[in-house]
Amino acid sequence: MATDVTEPSTSTITEQFEMKAEQLDSKMRCTKEDLISLALAVFIPILITVFALFSLLPSLKAPPLPSFEDPIKGFEPRGTELSNRLITLKNLNNVSLSKFNGSQAKTRNVRSVNTNNCRMRKSYVHLVFQSTSTSSLLTAKNLKAMCVLEKKVMKSTSGFDFSYYGGCPECCPSLSLGNLVAKVGNKGACENITDFDVQMGLKILQNCSVYYAKGLLNATVSCYPDSSGYNSRPSIPCQCIKDKAVFYTLNYLTDSDFLKTLSDTNLKYSLVMSPIVRNYDLFYHIYETHLKDTLPEYNGVKVVAFHFENFKFDLFNNLLIENTKYPAIAMVFVLIIMCSFLNSIILSICTLFCIIFALVFSYFLYNIVFGVSFFPFLNVITLVFLVGIGADDAFVYYDIWRQTKLAHPDADVVTLTFKTLRYAALSMFVTSFTTSAAFFASVTSHITSIKCFGIFAGLSILTNYLIMVTWFPVVVILHERWVRKRPVKPSPRQIQEKPVSNNINGRDGGDVQDKGDSSEPNNGGRSSLACLVCWAIDFPCHFIPGHNTFFSKMNQKLFDHWLPNAVLKKRLHFLWIFLFFGLTIGFLCVIFVKPGLNLPTSKDFQVFAASSNVEKYDLGIKYKFRFNQVRSWGLPVHLVWGLKEVDNGDYLNPNNKGTLEYNPSFDPFSKESQKWMLSLCKSLQKQRFYTTKSFGESGVCAIKTFIKNCRNYTFPFPREIFQNACFKWAGNQWSEYPRLLYDKNKKALVMTMWFETNVQWTAAYDKMDDFWKSLKTWESEIFATAPSGMKNGWLVSYDLEQMYNLQDSLKQGTFSSMGISVAIAFCVMLLTTLNIFISIYAIVTIIGIIAISVGCLVLLGWQLNILESIVMAVAVGLSIDFTMHYGVAYRLSPHKENRELRVRYSFSHIGSAISMAALTTFITGLLMMPAIVLVYNQLGQFLMLLMVFSWLYATFAFLSLCAVIGPVGNFGQLSLTKFCSNFGPCRVKPASVQDEQNTVESKDVHSVQTKEQIKETDVESKDGLDVKLGDENERETHL
Repeated sequence: MATDVTEPSTSTITEQFEMKAEQLDSKMRCTKEDLISLALAVFIPILITVFALFSLLPSLKAPPLPSFEDPIKGFEPRGTELSNRLITLKNLNNVSLSKFNGSQAKTRNVRSVNTNNCRMRKSYVHLVFQSTSTSSLLTAKNLKAMCVLEKKVMKSTSGFDFSYYGGCPECCPSLSLGNLVAKVGNKGACENITDFDVQMGLKILQNCSVYYAKGLLNATVSCYPDSSGYNSRPSIPCQCIKDKAVFYTLNYLTDSDFLKTLSDTNLKYSLVMSPIVRNYDLFYHIYETHLKDTLPEYNGVKVVAFHFENFKFDLFNNLLIENTKYPAIAMVFVLIIMCSFLNSIILSICTLFCIIFALVFSYFLYNIVFGVSFFPFLNVITLVFLVGIGADDAFVYYDIWRQTKLAHPDADVVTLTFKTLRYAALSMFVTSFTTSAAFFASVTSHITSIKCFGIFAGLSILTNYLIMVTWFPVVVILHERWVRKRPVKPSPRQIQEKPVSNNINGRDGGDVQDKGDSSEPNNGGRSSLACLVCWAIDFPCHFIPGHNTFFSKMNQKLFDHWLPNAVLKKRLHFLWIFLFFGLTIGFLCVIFVKPGLNLPTSKDFQVFAASSNVEKYDLGIKYKFRFNQVRSWGLPVHLVWGLKEVDNGDYLNPNNKGTLEYNPSFDPFSKESQKWMLSLCKSLQKQRFYTTKSFGESGVCAIKTFIKNCRNYTFPFPREIFQNACFKWAGNQWSEYPRLLYDKNKKALVMTMWFETNVQWTAAYDKMDDFWKSLKTWESEIFATAPSGMKNGWLVSYDLEQMYNLQDSLKQGTFSSMGISVAIAFCVMLLTTLNIFISIYAIVTIIGIIAISVGCLVLLGWQLNILESIVMAVAVGLSIDFTMHYGVAYRLSPHKENRELRVRYSFSHIGSAISMAALTTFITGLLMMPAIVLVYNQLGQFLMLLMVFSWLYATFAFLSLCAVIGPVGNFGQLSLTKFCSNFGPCRVKPASVQDEQNTVESKDVHSVQTKEQIKETDVESKDGLDVKLGDENERETHL
């Protein structure tokens, strides 16, 4: 059979020669685009470095670096009615006493007669002991064991002798049961006591406990009548008063259950108080040596708790920064995941640099630009949020970049970047804006630390977004050009001859494998040393696509078949809807009914995990001793005239409390004012909180004393007489008589009175709230009848500051911040999808996520404290992301009339990215759990729970709602074009609008048809093309 041989034509040979020449001359050339990208890639880090220098270096007039020695600073509410009054009263008390007519200040603090440094102080170092068995500690054997343990833990430490009050341990012995029993038995030391000495001491305690129970024993009584400065009590046996041993034993050294009755002789806990001067280095050495891991025990006695003066906060200041290693470890794990997803170590490291740049930039804005000088420790946890959010943004950008390359295989890198940013910038902005808005909503709180945290965290999220849409795309361009060797602009012949490959691994790694995207270090030309180094750094990632083949297939089956079938097959969506609805209702009951999200009940702020030995004393042991229990006197109330109840200080700076503002209309000397003060006294005596301890006729009722003493004048007195008599009222805040402040011209500026109530302080919010409301009710009644000179007075109780003020601010501020966050989330969701029903379903889903997440935290023992308040507000911003992505995918699905296909479309096109984001954030939270600092530990719990329930609710609850009652067609759809055509300055002529709509609709029909074809091809080739790219024209038409 003959074979035809065709001679190659001259043109064919020429073309082949030209192609060969192109290949030989295909080395990478530095182009204008490369220079611009390189300039931006270098400029932004240099700019961030300049910001860092101006923020951190004192030589450049940078403010001092943050200090966390007082972690509870800034927890005081500002701007509320109660806080305004408390701060005004504090500012008044800080006024120099010389202004009060030179009167000497009186103090309520008890003054001890001892002038040496060995007098009893509550700030002594505390060691708490307990028997390892059920036996009582009040035996000679156990008391000796306590002395041995104290010596081992405290006195054997180097430097101990130099930190003793009085200069030496012998001068100031520890206050302990062993030493007191040795003193009673005339034994020289604790080691010499016997059981007989212990029984003799117990008998004295039993005989004297009745006097202690009646309140007759205290630190001011003595059995020696001539003791200077003491009030002797001859009616009390001398053995009950001598050396105050009985008082110290019952009040400080034994637990409150001991000798409640004469038969309660079992001593469970005993306290030893060592008189050591505050010394952090010594305390830290003792802690590290004896108390950090396992508390010591000896001969049947063990140390169960300890308390060193302010050591907990000093240690927190050091460990807060040290424990940032856990977010750092989380960053490493996230880096590993990003390497497998981005297929590049360089890009993964650059993502972490984006997080660091965002923190530095936000700190510059926070401290230098906005001038917020206070930096609470809560701001440090912003790093934890940024680790998860920054990784998510990188996933979004690079995922869209890959799919853009798939849709436009012949486009140059600049075109690809612009097309990628067109969608990625919007997607990242939506999630960043909702999260930052949730942080910024915390600014509405009245608590300074929460305000500052909201500002800094919100700025960090936004700056991270700015860096991710500016610097990170530039890095991707350079990486694509000089590591993966993609030409900037391929030649027309390369475009014609380049084969299109379907070797794409989707989200799990791998890129379009073509001539312009080779992973080889050379592309037919020479490479610079820098390119070779970069290629070598990324070299391990070149093996990832091969290993990801299995996971790629599993990913496809999971999101194309298994999960959609779990929602759609056999009407399982009804099961999911009822299940998650029931869980939401149940956990709402957990939050609001029982056990309920309770307000904090302890005045001691917890900074370490409950498992830490440092916290054991404050978390319960301390309240087993009588001196730490609730006091017996009633709450004092101050009445103030002449001052405006304003806080004109800086609400973002706890050190700036403002200045006093005087009320010029104040006049206490008029006859009308005198009559009203008499009626004020009578009104007080009728109130249910009144007690006879309110100084009778020397406090609020001091006007009665004037009436009795000034019998030569008729009441109301002439102004001059009453004004001169009132000079003796001047005194400090605890003076029994009213306190008056005069100016240089002897004009009365301020008058205060105070009285004691029959209401005792408690940490229970409801009781204190009832007390405050009763005071407010009485205040409105009495000042309604006051003359003009006394009209603008007000009252406040100092002790409401301890817990109630914080509790009330947390209760109101937390839910208001959540409400603002939910409203913003709904608006963003509505603007993103432009569909009312999808937005409503999303908000319902978010409520369910928050309910079950917060409910689980309640079951874990959380209370509504500072961090918990932040967590609840931020939960809205973090929980909307997954639901929003699913909602947008459902909205942009080309299958407008089929709910089932729209749900499947949402799963296949966004489910994988959502799962990856949930996984990275969950891992971040998991790696926070070993931290000893409570804020990291709790944040880890929160992130893990929120990610799990956000993914479950968004995947099963939200998409099930869409599968059952999701909008079809354009039902519930809004149109900004129609809105603008009918309202506002963008109104156009009807004919123009109609022509434009016809043109757009024709494009839309063609776009939908094309996209359906692409969708079918995508399903067959399993390339995972993203929804945003498939719906480009449709989205343009809609917007």
